[in-house]
Amino acid sequence: MNILPIKSLYWRIQTFYCLALTIFASVVVVFVVQTEIGNREQRLASKLIGCAMNALPQLISHRGDVHDNHDRPENRPPPMGGPDMPMRSHKHEVSYQEEIGVEFKKFDQAGTIEYFTAESDWPAQSYEVGRALISTPGKSYHIDSSHLYVAVETLSGDTLMVRHSLDAIYVGVYRYSFKLCLAALIGVVTLCALGAYILKEALKPVNVIRTTAHDIALGNLSSRIQNPDPHTELGSLSHDLNTSFAQLEDSFATQKRFISDASHEIRTPLTIILTNAQLSLRKTRSIEEYQQTIQKCLTAGLHIKTLVEALLELARSDAGKLNPKQESSQISDLIPTEVEQLKILAQEKEITISVGHICPLKVSLGQEQASRIL
Repeated sequence: MNILPIKSLYWRIQTFYCLALTIFASVVVVFVVQTEIGNREQRLASKLIGCAMNALPQLISHRGDVHDNHDRPENRPPPMGGPDMPMRSHKHEVSYQEEIGVEFKKFDQAGTIEYFTAESDWPAQSYEVGRALISTPGKSYHIDSSHLYVAVETLSGDTLMVRHSLDAIYVGVYRYSFKLCLAALIGVVTLCALGAYILKEALKPVNVIRTTAHDIALGNLSSRIQNPDPHTELGSLSHDLNTSFAQLEDSFATQKRFISDASHEIRTPLTIILTNAQLSLRKTRSIEEYQQTIQKCLTAGLHIKTLVEALLELARSDAGKLNPKQESSQISDLIPTEVEQLKILAQEKEITISVGHICPLKVSLGQEQASRIL
């Protein structure tokens, strides 16, 4: 099933490479952003714990400044947070609320609120959250939808909770994420461009192979793949293809030479047959002369048959079905027959052929092959 409707190998590889690179960059960005959020939360928690430790001695020393409902004069307004909640001291707020956005809430051992800087949107179960933070090892802070909370325990067992808004963290993370995404985008585009260049250089031998194969298909059998690097896969393939192309060229050259030689050899016995037939028809001859003429034509015909069989052997050789036979023949026995066939052609051109003493000569060829050589 073709899930990518692109037929080009170059664009297939480039598309998959860019897609994988984009996915990897996205995963890295998400991981880095999450790590950065965790680090910022941890730093803020450490900062709030420090604020709590700094504020705790002052809260203890100014505990007498905190009024309850029984000591409140009648003209004093009800305490902030309800009639059952002690009133906060502005002196405390001025002395230790130096960090903008830091809010405090102090509970006694019974969970009663002793001090707070803002009661508006604290969770209803603030005391339980604070005790859970103190009693849970490895858990230093708690996060809700808008604030980060930490809790410390005094020597007397009281619980002091400190919180800070997460807006500053989120704004910083948004800016950091934007810069990180921009850097990742630039990196992905750069790496994609670099990958495209490297891939194009790597596929150059493929284009050279394709061009060479096209030239050979058009008939240019001498075309070769230029400068293949034997140390690469495509270079080794190019070397093997060049060897195959050379063998193919040699095979075609051999066939051309054989066909040219066969054409010449076939023309000679055909000429002998036609010449003997024409001479026999010019005048009436004796039976012996007709028999000689027929014999010469038969010999020439057999020679043509031998050439045709050689062509069939060549075809079987190309198909891999040739079983070569080891034969031998005497050249001295073939020379008189070949000379006799050529005498008629020589007489037309006023050439005299004579045969002297023939030394015995044995060759490792069949009679047909030796006859063609003569």
